Amino acid sequence: MGQGKGFTLVEILVSMSIVVLMLGVGIPAFQQFGKQAELDQAASEVQTAILEARNLALSPEAGKAPQIDYYGLIFHSDGSGGQTNQYSVVRIDSNNPPTLPLADDLIVKIRTLPRGLAFQQTPTNLWYSIIGQGEVKFDGDNPVILRIGSDPPRGKELDVNQVTGQVVIRDL
Repeated sequence: MGQGKGFTLVEILVSMSIVVLMLGVGIPAFQQFGKQAELDQAASEVQTAILEARNLALSPEAGKAPQIDYYGLIFHSDGSGGQTNQYSVVRIDSNNPPTLPLADDLIVKIRTLPRGLAFQQTPTNLWYSIIGQGEVKFDGDNPVILRIGSDPPRGKELDVNQVTGQVVIRDL
């Protein structure tokens, strides 16, 4: 018998074992990367919403809306788990501050954080004054802290500068 060309059963089993081992190590790392990317994306979207509220307050059209003194964000729960995992960009009449549930005519947009993410610390409201040319007002704490529910918990801090309105995202 001549020597056949090909792989032996042992060589194939060793190769398959190495592939399985690499997958076993790689999949958890990829899942952690996915969670971190989701956290980064959510922080960026909240930053964009904060800046959108500021831009609405500064825009010439904003002054034409009847009885609207502020544009801002309200942080609240979607009702599914009790955690603060939703935020809304809203129009605000200072004589009649918004309460939950929000009236449809006050809502500019509502966003829900991805599953597993929640706000750990937020101001109740973050308002930008139309008359004060975008002056920021907080009801509660600054900064906004967004956490991912992992062990150990990781998060992002969104710090709103009260003078310039700039929003800075930092890792916790």
